[in-house]
Parts: sequence; C-alpha cells; structure tokens
Amino acid sequence: MNKSIFIIAVSLLFAVGTAVGRPAPDKKTRYIVLAEQARHYVAIADAATQRIVWTWDVSKSGLPAEHRNWFNCPTEIKPVYGGLCILVVSNGGIGLIRIADHRMIWYAASGGGFPHSAEVLPGNIAVACSTSNTPAGDKLKIYRVDYDRFPATEAVAVYPLKSGHNVVWDRKNKVLWATAYTTLNAYAYGLKEGVPALTLCESLPLPDGGADPHDLFPAYGERKLWLTTSERLYKFDPKRKRFDEVVVAEELRHLKSASSGPSGYPTIVLRPTEQWWSNALVAIDGTPVYTGPEYFKIYKGRWLLDNTFSYPKNHRLPAKR
Repeated sequence: MNKSIFIIAVSLLFAVGTAVGRPAPDKKTRYIVLAEQARHYVAIADAATQRIVWTWDVSKSGLPAEHRNWFNCPTEIKPVYGGLCILVVSNGGIGLIRIADHRMIWYAASGGGFPHSAEVLPGNIAVACSTSNTPAGDKLKIYRVDYDRFPATEAVAVYPLKSGHNVVWDRKNKVLWATAYTTLNAYAYGLKEGVPALTLCESLPLPDGGADPHDLFPAYGERKLWLTTSERLYKFDPKRKRFDEVVVAEELRHLKSASSGPSGYPTIVLRPTEQWWSNALVAIDGTPVYTGPEYFKIYKGRWLLDNTFSYPKNHRLPAKR
C-alpha cells in the first residue's frame, strides 16, 4: 500500500478486510473524506475532479432500523486501519465503517452528550463529548471494542472534559491528547483492575488566552498537532510543549477542521460560511480546494492519508472481522 495515498474506487474488487487489485495511485489523485450533514453522508471526494467517488449513509450500513438515527449529522471522520476504514462520530453514535463494502464493523451508542470526535486507542475507542446541557455532555469516554459483540451501549470509563471536541492518540508518547475549554490535556492510557482507564497527567493552558478550541489533528509527516481555536490556527509540538501560530487568510476564523499532507498538498480547513458548516474546503491562504453542491453542509474534511502520529504503519484490523 502506498504510504501517502489510498485509492478509493467503487469498481475495485476487495477481499474481506484487505484490498485486492488496488493499482498504484496517480500522483495527482488526492482524496478528501467529508462529514456531510445535509444528507447525513460520510463521503470521499476527488480534489482533482471535484467529484464524490464514494458515499456512506445508514441505508448502506446494514444497521437495524432502530439504530439508524444514531448516525445522523456526522461530526467526525478519521481514516484508520491503513485507510481501509473510517471512524465516524455522529449525534448519537460512534462507528467503524469498512470502505470496501460499506459495512459498519463495530458501533456504539453515544448515550447523548453531543459527541464531536473519537480516537482508536490500542484495543478500544475514546470519544469526546461537547456541552449538551445534559449529564452526558462535557465528557471524555472510553468504549470497549469487541468485534463480535456490538453495539456497545455504555462507556466503560467516563471523565469530565469541558466542551470536549477532539481526541488524538500519540503513539510515540503513549498519551491521549484532548482539549477542554481552556486547556490541552494529556492522559495516560492503560488498565485499572482490568478496565480501560485514563489518568490526567498534564494540562497545558491554551496559547494567547485562547478558549473554545475545536479541532486537534496530526500534522502529516510531523510530530506535531494542528489545533484550532475560535480565532487562530496553531501547530502544537508535544516534545517542546510549544504552540506556534500559523498564518492564515484573514477571513479564516472558527475553523472546524485542519488537515495537511505531503509536499504538494495544501493544508485544508473548514471555515463555516453558514452557522457551523460550509459546502467548501479551502487552503489556509483562502484558495478553494474542494467545492461541493450548494446544499452540502460539510462539517469537517480530512485528506485520506496515512497517520503515523497515531497508528503504526501496518495498522491492521483484527483478523476476526
């Protein structure tokens, strides 16, 4: 598998869990994964042609009817397991979608709390829930992942996290990063009496007196994280514990997502043009990169690329599934 780009084409044939007959990608082919809320889609767009080449919604999920509304309004889409799956978060659920056959191979009920992001930990999944005016909001949760028994309906561990919007696993440092309303927190992850658990080990104030951060996501090919606050874009260096502001076009504020790639890829951001969404993704200088139909309500967009900050190079799904 090419380390930089994963070809997604519905005409390709796949064996269960492993892509078959996947050709070497054209260097000009660049795919973006979208959280599209107008039709409750997870979609993949070709940035070169501006076409949608793959979509998923509950009609393709195989989910029972009573669980389908868990996946309205996707708020997170992360390529995982070597680009074979997408980790999706929606208003009521968290799930792993296998791109090849559109199957949701594991999922859970969020239990409310307005979940905004999730992360694949070694063996389990962490979820960040934002403020929801319910007891389920402002929480960081861990769900035990069992590929033979799901959906999961309850988290096995729950922790306070004011305005939780993001979670990122730092594979090298073996910590989970997540922002609260005014801080960036680091959590050690392990087992306590056989139960997955997190321990807060560091809490860093956001730079420049910032508050209400939104996205936290690895910068491609770097040991750094993109961080968006209500007014600025930063790169955070976990080794130096330093936040460096990144210059963006003047109108780019309240960014919902940030994603970068190898040489030649622009860093793309989602700036809301209507309430919390837009039908377009732009580079940090404001140049359009992908523009969808006017009715699209894109909440986040991420390049479909390898993420070695969080996962091993051969990030494989368990053979059972």
